[in-house]
Amino acid sequence: MGKTSDDTDLLLKLTSDADLFCTKWGEPYVDCVSNGVRHTYPLRSDEFEGWLGWRFYRETGRAIRQAPMLNVLAALSARALMDSNTHSLFLRVANAGDKLYLDLANDRGEVVEITSMGWKLVTECPVRFRRPRGLAPLPKPAPNGHIGLLRPFLGNIGDCGFALVVGWLLNILNGPLLQPILIFTGPQESAKSFATKFTRSILDPHIDPLSSLPTTTAEFGRAINKGLIQAWDNISQIKPSISDTLCRISTGGFDCRYTPGVRLCDSDTRPMMLNGIVEFVERPDLAARALFVPLRPIERQLTSKELDLRFSRDWPKILGALLDAAVYGLAGGKALTKPVGRFVDMEQWVSRCEAKLTLQQKFSAAYAESKGIADDALADADPLCGLLVGFIEERGSFIGTPTDFWAALKQRNVGTRSLPRFPGSAAILSSRLNRLTPILKRQGITITPDRGGQKGTRSMLVQRESSLSAVPPEKVKTVRAGAKETRKGHDQLSLALADDTDDV
Repeated sequence: MGKTSDDTDLLLKLTSDADLFCTKWGEPYVDCVSNGVRHTYPLRSDEFEGWLGWRFYRETGRAIRQAPMLNVLAALSARALMDSNTHSLFLRVANAGDKLYLDLANDRGEVVEITSMGWKLVTECPVRFRRPRGLAPLPKPAPNGHIGLLRPFLGNIGDCGFALVVGWLLNILNGPLLQPILIFTGPQESAKSFATKFTRSILDPHIDPLSSLPTTTAEFGRAINKGLIQAWDNISQIKPSISDTLCRISTGGFDCRYTPGVRLCDSDTRPMMLNGIVEFVERPDLAARALFVPLRPIERQLTSKELDLRFSRDWPKILGALLDAAVYGLAGGKALTKPVGRFVDMEQWVSRCEAKLTLQQKFSAAYAESKGIADDALADADPLCGLLVGFIEERGSFIGTPTDFWAALKQRNVGTRSLPRFPGSAAILSSRLNRLTPILKRQGITITPDRGGQKGTRSMLVQRESSLSAVPPEKVKTVRAGAKETRKGHDQLSLALADDTDDV
């Protein structure tokens, strides 16, 4: 008993210079110094126990036993929870209002501080960074860099694709905001994996730069806590449940705890990259969160060793160019007046930053082209979309009940044999069309709900945008006719869908 008590007292003394704090979730953390570099660890973690055991061994020449270690951890946890400050945690990048920080994660503890006046290296950083195992260091950035040096590492990429990659990287520098998913597509020999690897390494190098797409929630949880950027290689298909998880990681809602009660950083979003030969994104909500970058085949490819050596040489200048652009963005350059899409903050930020860069294409124009690629891919992925578009092109418009619309589409499908797995009921058709509504709109097909029927019967007008004004609303009178609705002055039928639409 006496030995345990003595060891506990000694351990407490050895931690007197450690800085205890809590996260906003009430999780106990500690800042401790090793070789002059501050490290931030969860109190109950292998990293902190290793640091504590190392100090004890250096002091006594023997290993610490479990009982005094548990006693000290309990005491420190109580102090951290009841008598300490609260700090935010960050992973690789941090947005502190008028300043941005980029953790180089090197053995000197250096961090890049970015302000509207410029950027510089600091070792005394006001924000706390976590550095999980496998995180590799960034090089010291070079001033007056050039973003064009990045292009050779992205294969045969077009101007729009290059603008998307640069904008995606700049968005990451701006801190833990909503994070779009960067998707490289292209045929064989288009260097998709190399492009993914080098793009990730610009801001978040890792000893395992590429990995397979996780298949379970637990695998996702472990993956996203290995580093900031997630780079998943050679995707051929994404299941609906995995697609939903990717959406939550992109724009928030995924549980990022890597052990019960402990989070790696404040943000619950992560920037992600995917690559594959074919368009594997088949759901509108995921497509709305994506930046599509097509790559073309390349005629001559350098060896991996040659690419790595060239990248190591140019990396500091590429990083410096991004930092220079971030300075320009913080200085309040001109931004878009009418950004469109889900990622308004990103569009505004990148439009301010890119004025400092020499790009052949503006990010806003590249983003619009990416949306067009997404629309085409989604329309091709669901034959029901093509069936409906062809149907409306023939008829002009359609007004009636869900059952009528389902029956009419089914009859046309039998005639054209274009959709082997046709929805089995009007309810199933309505559910599928809920997801297709935004795609159809961008194809020029609008779906307008209406409850003008007797007893609140729901109906919907489906038509091409060019014919929206063909039938004035006051001339469209709905009457009840048995189980069907007709509209006087109009010989088409309509579609009724659920009021709520999928989040896109």
